[in-house]
Amino acid sequence: MEVTSSSAQNRELTDWYTKIKNGNIKLPRFQRMADAWDISRIKSFLETLIHNLPVGVTLILNVGNKEKFVSRYISTAEPKIQEKITEHLLDGQQRLTSFWRALHNNYDLETYFVYFPEFNTIVKKQSDVADIGENDNKVEIVVVLEDEEDIELEENAEVPAEEDGNEGISIYCRTRHLKNKQKYPLWANSAEESLKRGYIPIQLFRPEEIQSEIENWIEIAIKHLEPLDSDPDKFKKLKEYNAFEKRVMRNITKLRETIAHFNLPYLSLPATTSKLIALQVFVNMNTNSKPLSIYDIIVAEVESETETSLHDLQEKLDSKYPKVKDYFELNFLILATSALLQDKLPNNRGMIDMDKSKLIKNWSVLENCLGRMAVFMESQGVFDKKRLPTNAVLSVIAATMSQIPETGDLAGQGEILLKKYLWSSFFTSRYENSSASRAYQDYIGLKNVINNKVKENGIPFDKNDIPVLNRKLYSLADKEEIMAVGWAKKVNIRARGILAISTLLGSQDFADGKQISRENIAKREYHHIFPDALLKEAKIESSLVLNCSLITGKTNKNIGRKEPLIYLKERYKWADEDIVNNRLNSHLIPIKELANGGYENLEDEERIAKIKNDFDAFIEARANYFLKAIDLLTQGKQITIDTIIKNSKELPESIKNLKKEIDKIEVLIKNLLDEKLHIINSDPFNQLVSENTRQSTGFKIASHLKKFPGENAEDYQLFRKKLNFFTLGEFQSLIIKKACWTEFEPIFKSKQNVETRFNQLFTLRNQIAHNNEQNDIIIKDGEAAIMWFNSILKNEIVAEGS
Repeated sequence: MEVTSSSAQNRELTDWYTKIKNGNIKLPRFQRMADAWDISRIKSFLETLIHNLPVGVTLILNVGNKEKFVSRYISTAEPKIQEKITEHLLDGQQRLTSFWRALHNNYDLETYFVYFPEFNTIVKKQSDVADIGENDNKVEIVVVLEDEEDIELEENAEVPAEEDGNEGISIYCRTRHLKNKQKYPLWANSAEESLKRGYIPIQLFRPEEIQSEIENWIEIAIKHLEPLDSDPDKFKKLKEYNAFEKRVMRNITKLRETIAHFNLPYLSLPATTSKLIALQVFVNMNTNSKPLSIYDIIVAEVESETETSLHDLQEKLDSKYPKVKDYFELNFLILATSALLQDKLPNNRGMIDMDKSKLIKNWSVLENCLGRMAVFMESQGVFDKKRLPTNAVLSVIAATMSQIPETGDLAGQGEILLKKYLWSSFFTSRYENSSASRAYQDYIGLKNVINNKVKENGIPFDKNDIPVLNRKLYSLADKEEIMAVGWAKKVNIRARGILAISTLLGSQDFADGKQISRENIAKREYHHIFPDALLKEAKIESSLVLNCSLITGKTNKNIGRKEPLIYLKERYKWADEDIVNNRLNSHLIPIKELANGGYENLEDEERIAKIKNDFDAFIEARANYFLKAIDLLTQGKQITIDTIIKNSKELPESIKNLKKEIDKIEVLIKNLLDEKLHIINSDPFNQLVSENTRQSTGFKIASHLKKFPGENAEDYQLFRKKLNFFTLGEFQSLIIKKACWTEFEPIFKSKQNVETRFNQLFTLRNQIAHNNEQNDIIIKDGEAAIMWFNSILKNEIVAEGS
């Protein structure tokens, strides 16, 4: 692990000045070129210097033998003879740029002075100015001015007021304007006129050997006070003249000392600090009102290395493929996809490490990939960022397009694989955490499969080598999880994935019957199918994704106690039964369960019980529809309303009995796990269960509590209660885990048998849950697994009983 310095070190401004002058210190090219500070901030910083007040630390990176970043000199500070570069200034650019430029007074239209009130000989006493209040900082200037324009500028000129304890000195900036190639007001160019006003140009205070320059300025500034040889009081006036000269010099010298020894502390990163760490520290410390992003940094690096404007290329890409930015920020998509195309992680590290010249060289490929990605996403019913389940898939799909031809059989095969990838990303837990590294792994897997690569053992890569498609690693969401998913308007992968399915099916607006599209999706709103008011009356959580549809128009808040189908027909004036069926079916809304109703003449308790039963039946029926769709989509198949609704058949009684057997086995396994794992550790959930499973369980319990607000979180603190939210795959992982196997080996004998039988049971359970066409082999394997589990678990119970 890198060790970096975190303690502040002292450095006087003289040393900073010398390093800048000699070119020892430079700025990384990614820092903004423009001098961002305005006059007020520059003045404020200079005030801090002359009054020797504390200031924040800067940040430098020691360069070592080689610069990590393309660099540039501080503005206007390029040295005539370039010495060795020893430091990069990561934070403090504006302070040191302001310090350098002001102390050279080389701003185009501003001239900086230090104001000394004691030298202001042309300001009338305040008692002579009738209209100035006691606390006013405005005073009348009495001067001989050069022309009318000077009169206009100098009336009521602001002179800094004296400050107690600081001898009244302050910073004054005179803004300038050009006229006939001359800077006005002209007095600001005159040493004499400046000193009459109490102003000494700030360049005389820069910390280097400039004694002769100071003496020359003072000589010119006070020349008019020198007595003539013919003056009868020449000796007295000469004495006063010399005393005044010394006083001016003394003030300048004293302040020069203050500035020269002013401490501007810094933090120092060693030369061994990696490029990424240095950038992260820079971004964290950056104090600009608009901090730099990674994109800003890469833009500068690209321009430095290739003399190409990334901004210009991005504008052309946007013009050519305007739909791409609908899905996410275009600059991020450019960098993330470019990183993957260079086999780098699609995160800050990968973006910084990628070859910027390759980014430009492969720009046409990148453009094409992003354009094809947008077309593909639209073909899958995802139209915009607001309804995108996870942005992690975008760069993966775009980069994978570089491996897929645009026409022919291989194009079709590649698209099917991407469909499997996309929908699996929406309905597994794969992208709930660490999305960049997982996106990279999935991209490498997709690329290997598409290009028919083989492993070291000579076996070709297949879909199981793409982590998100490996069901042993990432199982699809089950019915209980789907039924508990919250409102789709929130950022929730499952919720938006479910919404995407109905969008893919062209969900029709309830009022005008128009199918949803990219053009009209912005007008759609999130609508409660079972009325919100009706469910609240029964104290039921209404904001579940399975109670949501995207339609136009605001939800009617005054629907009262009306049952859902009746209020929908009245509100949208549905008369024709075909219209009712078509519009509801396009959202995968189960009409039979929606039409239960009959609440009007019931007593309160009976009414509430019926609403709960009807709503549960509706949610379960709709969940079954979406589970069928998820199963087909994650196989890369096309879906239609007919394949989901009209082909959904009632399960045969024999299959229903198998489901009951599986449910019984699950209960026995949960009881066994609860008992045995408590023998190993008193806190098995936190000590033995994987972090992913703990997170998934927490999510499921939270979703369950939202659906049943009458229940309490304390009810789910027991490990046995938490086990109700585990999957079969998570049961298997716990049993064969090294730390747990000693307790389970006497029962199950072989880890291989455990894996085989759990897989058979899971496959059968999954087929039943998704109401798929029954497969005889899967059924026979599942029956064998049921017999095996029953035999083992029955013996275990008998053994305990004896």
